[in-house]
Amino acid sequence: EVADMIMGNNSKKSTSGGLDKAFFGMVTNYSENVLGLYFRKKDKDGNFSGGAMYYIANGLGWKWLGYVAAVFCMVAAISMSGVQTNKIATTLSAAASQVFNYDNMGVLNLIIGIVVALVAGLIIIGGIKRIGKVASMLVPFMSILFIGIALFTAVSNYDKIGSAFALIFKYVPESVKLALPSHLAHMILTSPDLA
Repeated sequence: EVADMIMGNNSKKSTSGGLDKAFFGMVTNYSENVLGLYFRKKDKDGNFSGGAMYYIANGLGWKWLGYVAAVFCMVAAISMSGVQTNKIATTLSAAASQVFNYDNMGVLNLIIGIVVALVAGLIIIGGIKRIGKVASMLVPFMSILFIGIALFTAVSNYDKIGSAFALIFKYVPESVKLALPSHLAHMILTSPDLA
């Protein structure tokens, strides 16, 4: 909406297919990254801290607003991890109910939530080095698991692969036309390397 306002587009549908929003999102993302790097602080252990709260507090000199930004970032991080924990709990509960014929989903969801919170807390309290160490162990495992599941799915449904590709290529021109602007905008907004 901000990009539409700046560009003077009063209609709900953007005439550029969302590229104006992608452009302003890219500029905003780039600005935030540059300011975050410029105003970051290094502690006695050599670890860096930065982000919106630092460039608001130190760049603009509005320490109170920097604290507000820090609180909002913390609330957003907690709520996002809560959504992911809920997804983990519901997925595992559904699997447990089918495999073990277990019906008490509420208790199982609570146990899974507590375990995820404890593990995440132990990792986060260890600081950025522990987060990096855990990520370096998890990412290869997750990649192998993802590729393995994809290969298992493809092999177990080998007779449908041809029709799946035919269906994909049948709708490629229309799908690309509809999806490309929003995917470009998402890619630009979420990848600091592209900003």
